Amino acid sequence: MALERLGPRVYAWVGTAGATNAGFILGDETVAVVDSLLTPTAARHLQQRIQGLSSRPIGFLINTHYHGDHTFGNQVFGSAAIVGHARTREGLLRFGAEQLKFFRGRQPLLAREFDQVRLTPPNLTVESGCNLFLGDLEVQVRHLGPAHTPGDLVVWVPDEGVLFAGDLIFNGWFPTAAEANIAGWVQCLSALEAFPVRLVVPGHGPIGGREVIRRLREYFEGVQVEVERARAAGLSWDEAVAKIQPGEAFADWQGSERHAAIVRRLWEPATSRRD
Repeated sequence: MALERLGPRVYAWVGTAGATNAGFILGDETVAVVDSLLTPTAARHLQQRIQGLSSRPIGFLINTHYHGDHTFGNQVFGSAAIVGHARTREGLLRFGAEQLKFFRGRQPLLAREFDQVRLTPPNLTVESGCNLFLGDLEVQVRHLGPAHTPGDLVVWVPDEGVLFAGDLIFNGWFPTAAEANIAGWVQCLSALEAFPVRLVVPGHGPIGGREVIRRLREYFEGVQVEVERARAAGLSWDEAVAKIQPGEAFADWQGSERHAAIVRRLWEPATSRRD
């Protein structure tokens, strides 16, 4: 993990090789943390770095969505108000055990870490969002609609021009979309393009500028068009996957095996979504 200072009061905790990103905002009176990472140990490391920079209490932890790599460290920030969308609280309560099983299978070397996880859902829920005031510093928390999950939140710090996008943005990686509403995702990205963004902290991948929002939107829109063409041509699912490729514009992205899952997500009926 690398700690990057993005402005006088905003820092990003950037995972290596596409691992989960987090961050924090230093207010005049309190600190707000964005996401708590995959394990309690990782969350404690983040907490220690914050405490090394500020003596102010950590007043808020904002969960951008319910997935375990963004919430399994929540318990470490137990004295803070944990802010999340109502569907994020619901998702962690309903699917948290399933998430633990998934990550155990994916990262067996962290089994002892996962044994320590105490599922800790948000205790302050929002629907459309809220504004947090860290002294005179305003932090805007917004739900723009179902996208990567039903309860995605973004965290916008207008005075710094910094957007914490959660998994609405994967930078340099094909996104995961197992339960995504991709049409909604495109709408959310279009809305984010209207923000006067200086820097974007994606859920995964390096810090970027506003162009990373546009690039992901264009990727999704291109795949949507190709899926509709494949349907109109009467192709089968297998034929569509073989035919629909990301294109040279995205040749530098990693995790190309996820592209077929995105095609499948667009192909399958909306009733299979968790929304």
